Amino acid sequence: MNWIEPVVNQIRGQLNGNESSEEIARLLLVAGIPAELQAPLLEQLVPASTSPSETSAVETAFSGQPAPPTNPPPPAEPSTEPPAAAVPEFTPPPPTAVPPTAAPPGSAIPASSPPPAAAPPATAPLPPHDPPSVLASVAVEPSAREEGGAAGHSEPARTTGSARSAETTTTTRDPAGGQLPRLLVDWGTPPKVGHVVRPRFMLLCPGPWNREPRVHVQVDPHLDSHLDGDFAPIAPRGDGLWEFHAPFGMTTAGSDCRPGQYLLHVRIAFDGLEMADLSRFFTCTIRLDVASSSQAERTLEIDGDGQSIINLHGHDLQSFGRVVLRGGDAGILNLQSGLESGSAPEKPSDSLTHEYQLSIDQQRESRVIRALNRTHREPLDRAAFVLQDGRQILLLPRRRVTIGRQRTSDVVVRCLPRSRENDSISRKISRTHLTVRLEENGLQLADTSSTGVCLDSELLDGERILPLDEGRDPLEVEFGGRQPVPQILFAWRLQLFGNERLAGDAGDDKLRWNAVGEQPSRLWQLSTASGIDAARLKRASNLAGREDYVMLYRQACIGSSPDRCPVTIPGADVPPVAARLLYMGRTFWVENLGGPHSLKVDGADLPPQRIAPLTPGSQLQIGSTVLEFRRAAQLLLEEPSDSLGLTDA
Repeated sequence: MNWIEPVVNQIRGQLNGNESSEEIARLLLVAGIPAELQAPLLEQLVPASTSPSETSAVETAFSGQPAPPTNPPPPAEPSTEPPAAAVPEFTPPPPTAVPPTAAPPGSAIPASSPPPAAAPPATAPLPPHDPPSVLASVAVEPSAREEGGAAGHSEPARTTGSARSAETTTTTRDPAGGQLPRLLVDWGTPPKVGHVVRPRFMLLCPGPWNREPRVHVQVDPHLDSHLDGDFAPIAPRGDGLWEFHAPFGMTTAGSDCRPGQYLLHVRIAFDGLEMADLSRFFTCTIRLDVASSSQAERTLEIDGDGQSIINLHGHDLQSFGRVVLRGGDAGILNLQSGLESGSAPEKPSDSLTHEYQLSIDQQRESRVIRALNRTHREPLDRAAFVLQDGRQILLLPRRRVTIGRQRTSDVVVRCLPRSRENDSISRKISRTHLTVRLEENGLQLADTSSTGVCLDSELLDGERILPLDEGRDPLEVEFGGRQPVPQILFAWRLQLFGNERLAGDAGDDKLRWNAVGEQPSRLWQLSTASGIDAARLKRASNLAGREDYVMLYRQACIGSSPDRCPVTIPGADVPPVAARLLYMGRTFWVENLGGPHSLKVDGADLPPQRIAPLTPGSQLQIGSTVLEFRRAAQLLLEEPSDSLGLTDA
């Protein structure tokens, strides 16, 4: 166990004093420390992690080195025996790309000219002050069956140049001040051409990221993926530790892949984070370098004449994949320092583990919608906007809306203000005259009255489904019209809104629901299926222009365009589409669709890609127009009953 002490010292040097005992325990686990030794080592490391004298480390754990083997080989005993005159064929460990030194004068080394040195293996440490890398490299051994892969495969076009030149550097801490999640990959054994690779991915999620992530793994299209889809199933392995697998083959259509570079893209998403400023999308690109057989199997052949003295002192035989030594019984071979200072080659580790630097996915982060004051929201099932001129817009975020004379209706229909003539007309309106219900194929209108409903001068007989395309232009809806004496009692204009391409729609609805920590509602799912985001009813006969009704299914735009915005507000300085009204988690939210200073909520600017909850009393200012958000209450319905038989029931 003499290898444990340097590993523990290496871990101690990387602690910055903020790690918990759980995080240190995970480091010991990843480093391959036996379970029976982890408890006493943890007692030593936990106090050290809080010591101010420890140097803070920003390099990743183990500096990208593979984890030490669980059963390390014993150190080689120095040998005093002279080397044998003839050495059979010898294959050292994989090359380290160190060129052999020139042979001393007088040595006879008839060897074929070796090809250029192979690329450094994946276990090569980074320079001391290099920034963390997003694009990490893994050396892949070529197939032993056929040099360069299967015949007939064309060389895929790949990015050339060193990995360092293609890297994107990032900081290791989030803008919110927390340490970023970390990704470790246990390759098991180095990938080989023609074999199926089954890497084990381990994701360490500290602090606020300690929740189940979504993981998307994209295997290079020139490699055979063994994933069932692009999303990898993930399983918990402890507090803040998650594990997933992404098997793939180092093959192309079942045959050995060609030499070149292949990429694995790992994307990680955290949903429903509490802090608005935390990054929730991360990415990592892993490069697989497949060398040709000539590059990986550098061969050194030494053929003596039987009496030659061959001196290999100072030569690095590990830079060759294959060394062949031939000599006679009287020959002398000097192999001193031929294997790096005379030591025996280390036994390759049974486990090849790397840590790869996760970077913030700036492209996806730029699309994220963040919620402000999400803990100060108030549940509401209906509300209203009141304009400066007294006009009111009633907001109804529900699938089924009833319209009729009785006060329990969602929209109470009476001719107002109260008078004998208006009350006489109101008595002919049924208690529930019309029902509007959102379905997957459109908006269902159902006549539940005794006097009839007409839609664009055609009597609505029972029910009718109104698709989005048929309702984009305003339709006339009239109460009354049934024989024997047709009479128009009340008139409306109905208009549907949906499938509007808006600024800030680069992300999907899930990003907005993630911002508020909720799952999409059934109403949103129906809205998506039907394409109808909202419907607006405008009073066309009584109180025309005084009160509108917006049935909010998914979103309702706010602006000066009556054809694009269910919530239409006047004003020369109001853009056609200025904001978006949403209903999520039983709360109304507003989102800025204009510039940085185009929308104010309660006197404060609401930046783009931010949503803010609305509570009764909130004020929205767009240009010089102010809207007040209130609890729902229809106009002129203060008196509950009258002496003319117009009851509330």
